[in-house]
Amino acid sequence: MLSAEVDTVALEAGIVDTPGFRVVHERTNTVLAHSSAKTCARVSPIHETHQETARTLHAVEMLVAQDAAVLPAAYPTPLPLPSGRNVTFWPLASPMTNNNVTNQEMADAILSLHQAEPDLSLREWRYSEALSRHHLDKARLAEVPEVLIDRLEGLLERTLFAVQIKDVEPHIAIHANAFPEKMVRHEGAIKLIDCDQTGFGPPEQDLATVIHNCRRYPTSTTEHGFLSCYDGDYDAELLNRLVRLREVASIIWLASMHGTKVRALPEVQHRLETLDTSHRWHKT
Repeated sequence: MLSAEVDTVALEAGIVDTPGFRVVHERTNTVLAHSSAKTCARVSPIHETHQETARTLHAVEMLVAQDAAVLPAAYPTPLPLPSGRNVTFWPLASPMTNNNVTNQEMADAILSLHQAEPDLSLREWRYSEALSRHHLDKARLAEVPEVLIDRLEGLLERTLFAVQIKDVEPHIAIHANAFPEKMVRHEGAIKLIDCDQTGFGPPEQDLATVIHNCRRYPTSTTEHGFLSCYDGDYDAELLNRLVRLREVASIIWLASMHGTKVRALPEVQHRLETLDTSHRWHKT
C-alpha cells in the first residue's frame, strides 16, 4: 500500500514522528498529506528516474535561492520507495483554484521565475512534445480509434511546426505548467509547485498556460487582466501559437484518459470541433 510505503520512508528519514500519510490526489503524480497537516509527499510516476526527480529538486533549490515564488522542499533529496517510485516531501500549503488567485498574484509569481538567473543544470524545454507523444502512446494502448489518433498526431505536428518557426532564443527559466492549480498559498505568499517540467524556455509558454485557462474554462481571472499585470516582455504572436499548442496538448492528454475518465472521447470530439472558436470547454 502506497501510504504505508511513504510512512516507512518518512519515519526512517526523520521527516515525521508518526505514520499518517493518506492519498489526497492521484493523476500523473500521487500526492499524500500527513495527518499533522504540516507535510505532504509527492510520489513520482513509475517512469520518472531518481536522477530526473533529483534534477527537479535542484531546480527548485536554485530558484528559491533567488527568491523566485517556488515552494521549497521539506527534505533535500528524493527517497526511493520499495515499489520503485521516488518520493519527495514538501510543506503542506493551501491549494489555489481559478477562483481564489488573482491576476496580479499569478503574474508576480510567474515573473519572479522569469527574472531568475538560471544555471546550466536546467533542461531545455521542448514544447512538451515528448509528453504529448507519451500521451498519444497511452491513447493507443487505451484503444482510442486509430483514425482519431492520426488526426491528433497530425494536429500536433502542425501546431509544433507553427511554434518552432516563430520561437527564438535566448530562453529563460520557466515553469512550463503554471496553471492556478499549480499554485499554493504558503506563509501568506503565492508559490508555484510541481516544477518537474521547469527548464529553459520562452516566457510566452508560462503566459500561454494561463491564457489557455482563461479562454477555455470558467475562471475569475481574465486574459486582458492577467497580461496587463505581467510586467515582462513577450511576443504576442508566439503567445497565441503557444496557447494553441497548450489546447492541442490538453486534447491529447484527455484522449489518453479513455477508459479512465467517463466520457473522455466525447469531450475530445467536442474540443476538436470547437478548437477554432471561443467556446468554453468542460472541466475534466
